[in-house]
Amino acid sequence: MTRNAKNLGRGLLLTVIAATSLSACGASGSSTVPEDCTPVYEEFPTVAEGTLTVATYDFSPLTIIDGNELSGVEGDILNEISKRQCVTLTVDSAGGANAAIPSVQTGRADIPAGSWLRTQEREKIMRLGAPAYLSPNGVVSTKGLTAEELPGHKVGSVAGNLFNASLAEWLGNDFVIYQDDESIYGDLANGRIDALVAASISATARLEDNPVEGAQVIDVTPIEQVPEFAKSGQVNFPVSKDNEALGQTLDKLIIDMQEDGTIEQIVTKWNLDASTADVGEPNAL
Repeated sequence: MTRNAKNLGRGLLLTVIAATSLSACGASGSSTVPEDCTPVYEEFPTVAEGTLTVATYDFSPLTIIDGNELSGVEGDILNEISKRQCVTLTVDSAGGANAAIPSVQTGRADIPAGSWLRTQEREKIMRLGAPAYLSPNGVVSTKGLTAEELPGHKVGSVAGNLFNASLAEWLGNDFVIYQDDESIYGDLANGRIDALVAASISATARLEDNPVEGAQVIDVTPIEQVPEFAKSGQVNFPVSKDNEALGQTLDKLIIDMQEDGTIEQIVTKWNLDASTADVGEPNAL
């Protein structure tokens, strides 16, 4: 993805506030809370008092785990939330991505992290949160293919992507579903597939760490055959349906961080477009 110029509509005051706030952010997940710390909001019921427990996995540049330290886009957001609420951030990575949502449902963790989108299916089992940032999808290829140019090419996607059913119907036998990133990027590098469709953020990070010669990421544009391409997914931090109070406070904190420019500074710090912080009205894919 190319980085857009940062929006100039925010005032200087918001930039100063964000910069000051982030100075103690980063990956300090287990730092000691100052004794004189006063939380921004009183209601913040968590599984363990004084601790925000996040169930997550390594998914650079969104969640980067180093022991009990969490960094990356979402790591920085959650560390800032913990700082504002005077709690410590604890990482639970047992079970990886597949265990994140169940860990919240069973009361082992407060929230999941790692690009959890607001979806209609997820809304049935979780209390969705305010959107924190956008996660656009992209076409990864060595030929500079766009979404409109996919027919006639062998295209892959990892299992679980919301757009898989639409791509399968549109592309037929030319569409292949993979079980993991290693396999799909390996086949792209070896020419077994011409393109793959994935979240642009993770695809860009993947190619930076494990380059495929000539590969580039081109964000999808709305096309009739794939309704899921009509809008970018909104990443959120859902909570248990039994913990509405925590959900409401997290919503307020995310909105505060949107308005004071903190989230924009975080996403650009991790080389994402500033536009990914412009979430718009909440929706569910």
